[in-house]
Amino acid sequence: MTQSVHMFTKILVAIDGSQSSMSAVKYGATLANDYKASIVIVNVVDLSSIFKILPVKTKKQLIRLGVQESHRILDIAKNMTNNINVKTEVIESSMSAGNAIIDYSKRRGIDLIVIGAGKKSRIEKTLLGTVATKIVSNAACPVLVVR
Repeated sequence: MTQSVHMFTKILVAIDGSQSSMSAVKYGATLANDYKASIVIVNVVDLSSIFKILPVKTKKQLIRLGVQESHRILDIAKNMTNNINVKTEVIESSMSAGNAIIDYSKRRGIDLIVIGAGKKSRIEKTLLGTVATKIVSNAACPVLVVR
């Protein structure tokens, strides 16, 4: 009996709630289905250094709101996957979103990262996608950018 070899077994889709990231969800779900791969959809709650100067109570409220919004976005994304077996996860990190996604993917042995990139103005492209650019430049696995 010949076993088929799957190019991808663990796919990560990183989303921020934008239209392009939701397109990435659809594409990632299709790939996961085609390759019979597991898929995890993640959203990062950025606990950047600015939080260090806030009072503890304010910080906790902002984190709670960020996590609630992440769950809302992830629920929408999960509903777009046609009931394939998908895991969702909120990543709370003091690293930048790009670094948090790269770190997560390395720790979890991710084979492919799928991210969205929308059309941007010249100024937005310069600032762009610090997240997309960071991931494409530094990920240890292939990265698929969906428009």
